[in-house]
Amino acid sequence: MNLHSLKVFAAVVEAGAMSRAAARLGLSQSAVSQAVKALEASLEAELLDRSRKPMRPTSAGEALFRESAGLLADAERLRSLVGRAAGRGLPRLQVALVDSICAAVGPGLVPVLDGLARVWSLQAGLSHEILESMLERALDLAVVSEPAVPAAPELTRWEVCRETYLLAVPKSYGGPLDRLDRLCAEVDLIRYSARSAIGQQVERHLRRLRLAPPRRMEFDDAEPTLAMVAAARGFAVTTPLCVLQGQTWLPKLRLAPLPGPALTKAFVLVARAGAAETEGEALAAACRRVLRDTVGPRLAALSPLLAERLAVAGAGHD
Repeated sequence: MNLHSLKVFAAVVEAGAMSRAAARLGLSQSAVSQAVKALEASLEAELLDRSRKPMRPTSAGEALFRESAGLLADAERLRSLVGRAAGRGLPRLQVALVDSICAAVGPGLVPVLDGLARVWSLQAGLSHEILESMLERALDLAVVSEPAVPAAPELTRWEVCRETYLLAVPKSYGGPLDRLDRLCAEVDLIRYSARSAIGQQVERHLRRLRLAPPRRMEFDDAEPTLAMVAAARGFAVTTPLCVLQGQTWLPKLRLAPLPGPALTKAFVLVARAGAAETEGEALAAACRRVLRDTVGPRLAALSPLLAERLAVAGAGHD
């Protein structure tokens, strides 16, 4: 029995299939199968019920999986500790950020990532997809929208920033913007899709207000959403960082506060408890610095309304 075989076995249990575990670990399916069989031979116990789909652990496998979690976490902490003490950083660090945050702070994080790990990767996506990868141990750190983060004890989190929603309407629209129900009756709502955290949050807000505008157009990210608004096809309930992401269309947009109850969204950096927590704290601080020193002035130059609606967590303390 060794740490590698335990890690492979845990990945199979979490993924429910050897093929998915192999893809996550970057191994062949044959290598995964051989590692599990060798572990079973060394322990003289069958660890997986291979007749079930998805594959599930036997009672012996369940006991091993439960007890090995702490051992694997301790080994990961030890490797990180030795790497940092030797001035090498982590051997590898995999990071993902939700699209709007990645567009805003991603370039500014590259020097920080260079100092945290010898090899690192950075990707963007939707909050729920990123969190699935995090819980499957395919990622070490992630910045996602707070409403999407489950109340899971295995996740450590640091708040990065908080946004207040606003309206984006076509420049040609000259009507009043003080009532959302009236706006929905006069102009189509261009939605962020229900796959995105922002889309889900806006839908909950509309339901609380008992508004049900027709569903005609919806998109995963800011660029096509604001493009449709700029083309006078409707209006959007959006955020400062989404406007920054789609700033190409800003000359054809009119921005205004969201009428009625305020709607806010926080972004948090998450790490698995006991894994890359030191790096997570450092990366959260770096995100805040970039937002405060670079993104904030960019928003203010585009519109004071945008800058007012981005609050960086712990501003002035990093």
